[in-house]
Amino acid sequence: MTTRVKNLRTTDRPQPMLSKDSMLTAGKVPSQHSNTRQPEQSLFAVVAVIALVAVAATAKQASYDGHWQSLTWLHDFTGLMLLLMALFKLLNHKGFVENFQHFDLLARHVPLYAYLYPLLEIVLATALLAHLYPVESYLALVLLMSLSALGVSDALIRGLDMSCPNMGNLLGVPLNLVTLVEYAVMALLGLAMLCLYLPDHPLLG
Repeated sequence: MTTRVKNLRTTDRPQPMLSKDSMLTAGKVPSQHSNTRQPEQSLFAVVAVIALVAVAATAKQASYDGHWQSLTWLHDFTGLMLLLMALFKLLNHKGFVENFQHFDLLARHVPLYAYLYPLLEIVLATALLAHLYPVESYLALVLLMSLSALGVSDALIRGLDMSCPNMGNLLGVPLNLVTLVEYAVMALLGLAMLCLYLPDHPLLG
């Protein structure tokens, strides 16, 4: 009887909680939400968001004299995507900042950058949708997204287990190759807009 009581007391002891440093060492990053989805559901959520933004950008073409304008479509698509990405971050700003500082190359050393990142996306989105400072907006987009892509690449190499900074906390999307593709595509969109803009608007001459 005494032995049985001792065993019960031993098994009933609470297990020690892992600290943040221990979780990082194990390749896991603490998150504000435990909302996880199956890979198929996560991929569907990402594709659905992109498809809806593409539909909205395409619908706007009807207001541009009835002629398809590739550069204008890219402005609308990229601007709307940036607004949505910023919205997802702001809905759980604290969780985003915590995750972002774990993998972004600049946010690790400059925490303020993580706090301001959604605002930078909103400023860029506004500039693109309003066609303000196009060249500066394109270059800023390429720089911002390329830096984030490098951070995601580093996190994937280190095997960090965390949520995607764009849609992870809200849609349960993990940080994976899809996240890297998102940032890379956004950087390529900036380059595409720059290439379409410069022939008709040379910087010199």
